[in-house]
Amino acid sequence: MEARTKLLSAFVFVVSLSGLALLLTWSSLVDIGSNFSRLTAVTIPGLISANSFSSRISELGKASSRITAVASNAELEAIRVQMEQDHARLSQRLSGLSASFNAGEKHQLTEALDSWFGNIAQLIRRTHQRNVQVARFQRQHAAILTQTRRLHQAISAINIESSHTIVQRESQEGSVPRALIRQRTNWMMLINGLALESLSIQLQLVEDRSELKRIKDSYRLNLRELLNLLVGMSEAETKKRLTPHIIRLSGEHERNLFDTKERIIDLNEELKREVRRNDAISGDLVDRVNTLQGEVKEFSEAESRRQDMAVDRGTLIVVAAGVGLVISS
Repeated sequence: MEARTKLLSAFVFVVSLSGLALLLTWSSLVDIGSNFSRLTAVTIPGLISANSFSSRISELGKASSRITAVASNAELEAIRVQMEQDHARLSQRLSGLSASFNAGEKHQLTEALDSWFGNIAQLIRRTHQRNVQVARFQRQHAAILTQTRRLHQAISAINIESSHTIVQRESQEGSVPRALIRQRTNWMMLINGLALESLSIQLQLVEDRSELKRIKDSYRLNLRELLNLLVGMSEAETKKRLTPHIIRLSGEHERNLFDTKERIIDLNEELKREVRRNDAISGDLVDRVNTLQGEVKEFSEAESRRQDMAVDRGTLIVVAAGVGLVISS
């Protein structure tokens, strides 16, 4: 009777121990299964996405400065469409990362990505505005150069006529001081006109606001000199021939030309600031993605070690149950 009681007690002990081992082993397997599911949801696509995401952001980071160099608005539109597609694609990759894994980092990455592409869209708009102003400036600049050259032609024609007049009067009267004074005045006008053309050409190339001011002041000084010379001339015919050219140069053309060039310089400065800002954001994005990539890797390694420990624990319990069964027998 006593032997049967001991045997029954041993049997209950072994069954209980085996049940506990099975329960713990099953718990470990379930834990492994859930962790593996989480790992496959985060680690595998996470590492792939982080790698491609990081390389794409690095590549796009170079786009800012390239955009500002584009002069064709049709090409800008093509870039805008491509950037929208890239934004959607990268956002989709980012949303593919498990929401339970580092949700705060994922949210910050999403915000930084949206901010970067928002700046790119603004950069494209600003570049488009700059291109419109450049086209306008080129038309105005062509008009100014045409007008200065017409002024040169008119002054040159008057100088030639004055020279003929001087020769004729010298042969008839012996001296014509007034004619010589008139000729000297006309040559001074020609020199001032040539200076205007030179300043107009410089204006086309200027990129600095202080240099623009210097050219603007010199241009207006030359125009005032021309007007003063014209007022001082007594010949009505000469005034009639030169006045329209000088009025056009000192009027709407000149004002619009400098205003447009100033706007172009302002826009270019804004574009440079936008490029620097975007470069900083893209650099921050790459750093964040690299950090996320490192965290995903660390998480996968930690989970792998944890799974190994869970398996080892389940194995030990099963072995212990087997030993207990043998001893009880």
